[in-house]
Amino acid sequence: MCVRHSEGHENRGGYFFHLVPTMPDCQHVSLYNFEKILVAEMTLQEATRLINHCSGLEFSDWAFQFCQAVRMKKPVLRHNL
Repeated sequence: MCVRHSEGHENRGGYFFHLVPTMPDCQHVSLYNFEKILVAEMTLQEATRLINHCSGLEFSDWAFQFCQAVRMKKPVLRHNL
């Protein structure tokens, strides 16, 4: 998933996330950054909330705080709703 605003400088970056299922039932995922470094582990519900927030479908204060922590490079390996 790449999150990037449509406006701004042509060489602007974005946030790149790789979501990888971690359990056979696909109810948990590991979230990796572009460098394939583990950023967080979360439930499928949390991942859905993050995707909906990042894509602009539904604001989530939890997802906003999560993204701020990632942006500020604070440790966020386990996040709960």
